[in-house]
Amino acid sequence: AIIFPAMAMAGLMIRIGVVDVIVTSLLRNVRSPLGLSLSTWIIGVLTSVTTSASAISIIMPFEMMEKKYEELGYSKLDCATMCSTTASPIMSITPWTDVAVYMSGIAGVSTLSYLPYCIWGWGLSIMAILCAAFRIGWHKTSENTASSSSPYA
Repeated sequence: AIIFPAMAMAGLMIRIGVVDVIVTSLLRNVRSPLGLSLSTWIIGVLTSVTTSASAISIIMPFEMMEKKYEELGYSKLDCATMCSTTASPIMSITPWTDVAVYMSGIAGVSTLSYLPYCIWGWGLSIMAILCAAFRIGWHKTSENTASSSSPYA
């Protein structure tokens, strides 16, 4: 019941251009992988806690940040990696999200009880941001790769 309205809201926000306005105003001064990763993390966490849907916490930040990554010469793969490693694990430690409700129901303990032991939930975000700070795994795209629409061209 939570996922369908969240998907509809995300699609509507993207379609009417709300996402573009938010991105251009918030990301005006972002120029480094660290800035991109922190921005992606913040957008992902806000999306996660407001929509409570795990699929949206990956799709929405990617839609919002994809053009900024390309503008700065970074790969869409870097964007997808940051979206999946920073936002979605937060879902497991936010008590009202679909992932946390499921995990609490299966484990029989509250989300806040397993929070210190859920290294996947908070540790992966920290590692992704640290890797961005030291540019580990980040790749600049070449002009030929960035302008080509086909991976086989």
